[in-house]
Amino acid sequence: MSRSEEITENEDRFPTQQLFILALCRFAEPIAFTSILAYIYVFTLDLRPNDEANAPFFAGLLVSAFALAEAATCVMWGSISDRYGRKPIVLIGLGGTALSSLIFGFAQNYWVGLAARVVGGGLNGNVAVIQTMVSEMVKSPDHEPRAYSVMPFVWSAGSILGAAMGGYLAQPSKSFPSIFPVDGLFGKYPYLLPNLVASAYIVFAIVIGMIFLRETNTSHTKKPPSQEDRSQGSANERTPLRPRSSAALMSVSSDQDHSTTSRRPSLIGTNLSLTTSTTADLRRVSTISMGAVRPLVPSILQGHQAESEDGDDIPATPWNREVVLLIVQLVVMSYHQMAFASLLPVFIVDEPTADHLDLRGGLGQTVRDVGAYFSVTGVVAMLIQVLVYAPLVERVGVWRSFVLFTILVPLTYIATPFLTALDSSGIQVGVYADMMANYFALIIIYPCLLILLKNATPSLSMLGQVNGLAMAACSGARTFAPPLAGYIYSKGGSAVGWWSIAAVAILAKHKPEYEFFGPPGAIVLILGLPLLAWSSILFCNDVSGCPAPALLDWNTLTWAKLKAQTPLGQQGLSALFDLGVFGWVSAYFGLLVFLQLVLPGDELEGTVLGTGGRHKYKFNSFSSAVVILAGLAAGTAYQGADFVVWTYIWDHYLQIETAALIIAVLQAVYVYLASFSVPHPGKPNPTHRELAAGGHTGNIVYDFFIGRELNPRIQVPTWIPIAGGQIIDIKLWNEMRPGLIGYIILNLAFIVRQYKTYGYVTDSIILVPMFQSFYVLDGLYMERAILTTIDCITDGFGYMLSFGDIVWVPFIYSMQSRYLAVYPHTLGASGIAGVLAIQGLGYYIFRSSNNEKNRFRTNPNDPRVSHLESMTTESGSKLLVSGWWGRARHINYLGDWIMSFSYSIPTGIAGYIVNRYQNPVTGNVTKEVVQGEARGWGMIFTYFYIIYFGVLLVHRELRDEEKCRRKYGKDWEKYCARVKYRIIPYVY
Repeated sequence: MSRSEEITENEDRFPTQQLFILALCRFAEPIAFTSILAYIYVFTLDLRPNDEANAPFFAGLLVSAFALAEAATCVMWGSISDRYGRKPIVLIGLGGTALSSLIFGFAQNYWVGLAARVVGGGLNGNVAVIQTMVSEMVKSPDHEPRAYSVMPFVWSAGSILGAAMGGYLAQPSKSFPSIFPVDGLFGKYPYLLPNLVASAYIVFAIVIGMIFLRETNTSHTKKPPSQEDRSQGSANERTPLRPRSSAALMSVSSDQDHSTTSRRPSLIGTNLSLTTSTTADLRRVSTISMGAVRPLVPSILQGHQAESEDGDDIPATPWNREVVLLIVQLVVMSYHQMAFASLLPVFIVDEPTADHLDLRGGLGQTVRDVGAYFSVTGVVAMLIQVLVYAPLVERVGVWRSFVLFTILVPLTYIATPFLTALDSSGIQVGVYADMMANYFALIIIYPCLLILLKNATPSLSMLGQVNGLAMAACSGARTFAPPLAGYIYSKGGSAVGWWSIAAVAILAKHKPEYEFFGPPGAIVLILGLPLLAWSSILFCNDVSGCPAPALLDWNTLTWAKLKAQTPLGQQGLSALFDLGVFGWVSAYFGLLVFLQLVLPGDELEGTVLGTGGRHKYKFNSFSSAVVILAGLAAGTAYQGADFVVWTYIWDHYLQIETAALIIAVLQAVYVYLASFSVPHPGKPNPTHRELAAGGHTGNIVYDFFIGRELNPRIQVPTWIPIAGGQIIDIKLWNEMRPGLIGYIILNLAFIVRQYKTYGYVTDSIILVPMFQSFYVLDGLYMERAILTTIDCITDGFGYMLSFGDIVWVPFIYSMQSRYLAVYPHTLGASGIAGVLAIQGLGYYIFRSSNNEKNRFRTNPNDPRVSHLESMTTESGSKLLVSGWWGRARHINYLGDWIMSFSYSIPTGIAGYIVNRYQNPVTGNVTKEVVQGEARGWGMIFTYFYIIYFGVLLVHRELRDEEKCRRKYGKDWEKYCARVKYRIIPYVY
């Protein structure tokens, strides 16, 4: 057998022995990292007995210190391993971990224990080095999935068994007094035994590693090439005329099925099995640091862009959207995994505060119980990893497995605080069920993420850089998870702590083309947004206060008490819905349809559609608003503040919101079902109907939420007089009419309400509706500009826009005026001047930037914009790089956000309580509205718009950026290099 045949045979073998030895070394780190979890809470209480309230936070700090120090030094250790070899660094890391464990076990001062954790993390760079050794050991692409699952399994097993060991062996003089007397060594140092056992294992791992572990860094072990070797590099008739970048960087399997180039196909959105034919040999690529990659990159890759073996371009950067999203997924998973691991022992031993469902306290069990839970679930978890993971993922597919369990894992965090409602016999079953469900999901998610990330990387030459950042980011997440979750737990109670973890887990996004975190996010928003809209009225009311006083003391909060302080307490569920109110709200919508059809208006064509045609639009929303406002003015002139519209709105406000919600849902259902009648490509399509690009993913919930059809339209039957044959564009009608005009009407009703209650109106309640009405009327007057927005061009119409346009906009955006109607606030001359200045600045930026854009789009030769510098793209489009649009790519959003401050600031330091007094003689009840202890808490409601609107604008900016990047390609990157800032110049 020739030497080349021997090498090939060795490469085809799975490196079982070396992976096993490496796993023994890796096993030490999770044991040391997690062995303190079981007793971390009581350890902190013992060393900080006078600060029990903050014990969860300081306990979390001990857990995170190890990860923080590890994240800070892992790049350094990686660079050293590139130069001196992997094996020495692994052994040094093990030694540092053993030293840290011993110091921690002997610690009798909290800060000594914290320092020990920092030392252990700082001396341990194995998180990156061991992952690199795996990639260097595995020679055959077919072995990659199995090999890549080994270390996650070892970490999971070590984490679980480490925590179990800590629970059993901590405080041995209490658990096993006959073996470990109180006056002995382990009575004096109650936390030494688990650390001593961990250190003993680490010493064993060091010995095994020194003897049997082989060095995998071939650049370190092989000798420098001789002169003869170098001479063999001279050219001959078989020398290629240009460098083969993939050959220089890596060895690719000679099997035709595996002959991939440097460019990696994506697994995102596909149902690929665990093993795939698009894998490549990673043994020549370091996953430690960029320092390990640069020496292997040939000169052809040093420029902006290179070519792969088959001539494909290799991107200059690995940071495409899929890679970034998958790294975010890893970070999110690392956070909630570590938060769960650190908070669960605290929750188990924390004393309960109630005999029934307890949303503030814990289960009141012992440290030994913690050890039992972790040991049993540890065994089950290992069986899942060995017996279930590979068959399940091979059958279901990597992508679907990842999506399914990412959706399910938040449920385990939501359910945890409800374990307190179980009796003593049920608690044990509940804890085991919750832990096993959590471990099962995480065992599936993590290896799937590693495979997806590897395949999303554009080039194997960039895999080291991608993995390095991913591991550092995950370490950072594990650093902050324990103290942050512990702090939230200590301040808000157990339920708030667990649900904060669930909120982070829900943030996991499941597909690059999904928005709002995919189907789980769609479900949360479909159900949560109506609840939020109702809550804004129920919990900031004129019955008890803003917020309702019961919300100010969570220790005594009950649903019965809170309900009594809302309109529900007086009227029950009838406060939410009334059929007569629904009829009047429907009549309002009918009036708006009638006005669009009968009032004259300009007709314009929109942009070219994917079907090749253009839609025609009729614009008369401004004149419709004028007609309605004129009618309201006439009624007010005739009846004054008792005009029926104003009193009806205030008396039935919550029912009006519910009616609008029902209409929004019915409308969303209609357009979703109607979208399935859109003609397929190639079929006759005279009305140019088409599906929205991101709205027909095949997921029913997500498509219903985001909108399947781009521009759903209704044609009025031709037999109807005057309006027959006209077409109503449902999306534009919703965006420009019912919600925006209703926004003005509600604000006017609140002004009248303040006048009726107090006999006067304040400057603040004049300014806020004035600003908001001007904003709305300005948009209605400039209605035709909507044709050039991404909303009109690319967004489908579904539940999101239906609810947002006719419920969210009028009822949430008018919250400040509703507050001021109950609790007047006076600004004074200086306050008025300041608010006017903010509004003026925001409007100037918003309107002048939009005018500049619209003028340039419609007529670049317009004298007002012809002097502006622009950049021509390959498609022929022009992008402004001077003027407003040279300062930031979405500068109009800045003006929009600045204006939002002028809506909230007039409410001041918001918050009020409604006190009621009954005259003992007459029986009459009088109300007094005072701030009291609610002062400042009302800002949650009145300043919510600023925060929400800022988040909305950033989301829109990210969406716009992605769509522009797809549209313009490389030209967009060039544009971003010239216009660096997104929204706020020199800041963001």
